[in-house]
Amino acid sequence: MKKLLILFFFLIIANIMLWFFYIPHKDEVLSKSLSDYKMLRDKKAKERLLSFQDIYEIKDKIGDYEKRLRAKEDFTKIINYIFEKSFMGNVDIKTISYNFEERKELNVTKLALNITVEGKYESIKKFLYELESGSHFIIIDSLKIQKGNDILSGAITIITFLKGIN
Repeated sequence: MKKLLILFFFLIIANIMLWFFYIPHKDEVLSKSLSDYKMLRDKKAKERLLSFQDIYEIKDKIGDYEKRLRAKEDFTKIINYIFEKSFMGNVDIKTISYNFEERKELNVTKLALNITVEGKYESIKKFLYELESGSHFIIIDSLKIQKGNDILSGAITIITFLKGIN
């Protein structure tokens, strides 16, 4: 009976020690882990760090753009494409000048086209829409329109990127 009482007393002391030392320590570790997680999550949100899902979505978007990029050898195709869209939109292209700028860090060449046009408002609007939504990756960088009698004249800067660097 004495051994049973000693065992019972020992179990009570062990239980008390467990409740006073081990469980609060585990609770502290859990609280610290949760706190660290919240700080990391907030830091990620604040700094706009990317998750794997974000990276895959961006990779898909980049892949879509890369499919629309043309090689530098396709420069004449881009010019023909612009003339085709102007003809279909009933817009007269008066002049085109261009400038190549190599972007070695991205392995692309930036092509800036300065175009002067004449046409009716609706025609120029349709022409610009067709360029931006067409099969080539084209950005309308700037647009300056001057009103004439019935015909508008304008200066358009178009930006596109070509694959690779020669």
